[in-house]
Amino acid sequence: MKFLFAILFILAGFFSASAQSETPGCFKAYDAQGQEITTLCADQEVSFQDCGNKVPDENEYYVFDYKNGSAIPTPASPEKKHTYHAPGKYRVLQIANYGGATLTDTVSQVYEVKEVIPPDFTTTACASRNINVSITDQRYDRYILNFGDGQQQPAIPGGQYSHTYATEGTYTLTLTGSFTGAPCQGTATQEITVQGKIPAPKLAKLEVQQQAVSGQLQLTLQNLQPGRSYLIEQQKNTSIGFRVIATISKVVQATFVHQLTGINTTESALYRIRPIDDCGTVLNEFSNVIGNVVLSATPAEKEIALNWNSLPGASEGYALYRNGSLLKTIDKATTSYSDTDVSCGQNYTYQLIALYPDDVQSASVTQQAEISSTATPPKGHLVSTFDLNNQLQLTLDVPQGQQAQQVTFERSIAGANYEALASSPQNTYTDAAIDINKAPCYRAGYTDACGNSSAPSNITCPILLQAASAADGSTNLNWTKYEGFTDGVEQYTVELLSPDKQLIASYPASGNAYTDRILGAESLLLYRIKASAKNDTAITYSNIRTLEQPLQLYIPSAFTPNNDGLNDVFEVKGRFFENFRMRIYNSMGNVVYESSDATAGWDGTYKGTQAPAGAYAYDISITTAAGSPKQRTGTVTLLR
Repeated sequence: MKFLFAILFILAGFFSASAQSETPGCFKAYDAQGQEITTLCADQEVSFQDCGNKVPDENEYYVFDYKNGSAIPTPASPEKKHTYHAPGKYRVLQIANYGGATLTDTVSQVYEVKEVIPPDFTTTACASRNINVSITDQRYDRYILNFGDGQQQPAIPGGQYSHTYATEGTYTLTLTGSFTGAPCQGTATQEITVQGKIPAPKLAKLEVQQQAVSGQLQLTLQNLQPGRSYLIEQQKNTSIGFRVIATISKVVQATFVHQLTGINTTESALYRIRPIDDCGTVLNEFSNVIGNVVLSATPAEKEIALNWNSLPGASEGYALYRNGSLLKTIDKATTSYSDTDVSCGQNYTYQLIALYPDDVQSASVTQQAEISSTATPPKGHLVSTFDLNNQLQLTLDVPQGQQAQQVTFERSIAGANYEALASSPQNTYTDAAIDINKAPCYRAGYTDACGNSSAPSNITCPILLQAASAADGSTNLNWTKYEGFTDGVEQYTVELLSPDKQLIASYPASGNAYTDRILGAESLLLYRIKASAKNDTAITYSNIRTLEQPLQLYIPSAFTPNNDGLNDVFEVKGRFFENFRMRIYNSMGNVVYESSDATAGWDGTYKGTQAPAGAYAYDISITTAAGSPKQRTGTVTLLR
């Protein structure tokens, strides 16, 4: 009751007392430590006290969120402490009875309540143990930036700050923001890892992919740091220095292949790369320097002329590739090469690779060239020979380094003019229409891949063999001389072959004739002549001549089957026949003996009984080795 009466008394005299007060009311705000504050902090208790503590506590009341012009709430709170939870501006109304003549007085003040939030800031790790810090927060009046290494400094909203650490490592940065006149602070931390020197990148390979005024290069980069950016620099003139031509942003792996387009690759230039740290500082950690290769391939008379620019840094020389295979390694001071091991009609590709230390390469574009020529190709060498099938084979050998696109064979019969026989992309030809009785000779020419025709080759005349049986049973052989060996014939050799064309015997011969008196047991005699070249390993053969040895058949006129061991069997003997068949007839025309075995013979019996003495007819049929059927008939006398 006493408390309520006091409040009513104060309210009743509010306006008049205010008018009569000579000393206006005054109060202040204090934090939990009793320090006067002018700005309040959310969620932190604050105390209010009249200035100088002149008002008795029981006569001092506060309205902590008074709306100006509104009625004063009844009763007011006797509490002097209050905690604001929401940020904003609040009007605090004091109602105080000072006693004496002053009676009751009121006064109000507006306080701003600040919210405590961790301040925002960003950090960037630069090279060489440097970092950059940006204060992006705007809520606090001032800041303290602690770098985590014992160093700190004041900061302001929006400020940019850099710091260099003494050693590499991971540090915790702390940013503390505070308000003027308020005890509250907001704190935020971030960890950052700082590094020292960034490693220099490596330009492992430079390859020209398009040689043009607006060409293309491919760079193979190594020793990169993922996430880092790099500059590509070019130097065309040593008096000007390097200039930036491209930026590679945020590589994702340590080895990276990058394409450069719109580059004039017809001119020689030097290239290098260098890193940019995350703070945007271009670092002097340069890569090695590589120059681009400018290669030209120009066709000439049966050669391709290659030229390129000098690359002073290519201390290991050059590797020249043709059609994808290594052609030659070249000294570093050389800038040209002539490839003469080439043929017309062929497309050749060339690539030159400059070799630097540490397996670094600079590769040219792949250049193409095709050989041309107007020179007459050298003539070929023609050889003629008969094969085992008695067909004449012609073979034209073209000189080394030449390639025949088309070969023309010509023939002359018995010394007449040469006429075209055949034209073929092959350098061999079989003359199936040869007449060995007309002494043919041959020559050939060819057209090379450049479309140029050679002169006619040498003339070749094959060996033509004739064979005849003499009355004494020997064989006479005659042949024409061979023409076609460069230095002539060294030796003629007579070869005797079996019916299946296997060599049985051979005899050296002088001149162009030979008589064979050792005929052998073969019914068919196959002969040919082999000629061997002087000063060479070449050989040629004649046609094969086949002679049939005459049939030898011996039929006795009588026999005596009396078991005395002499002429007891009627037996036919002979050589050079086959398919033997014999029948013997009695005087009545009956067959008394029949056999297909020439070695068996008739013992003079018929159906197990001795046949009577007398004359018997025989009929013998055989086939010669040449396949001709023969028949012999006659009589034989059986004597008892």
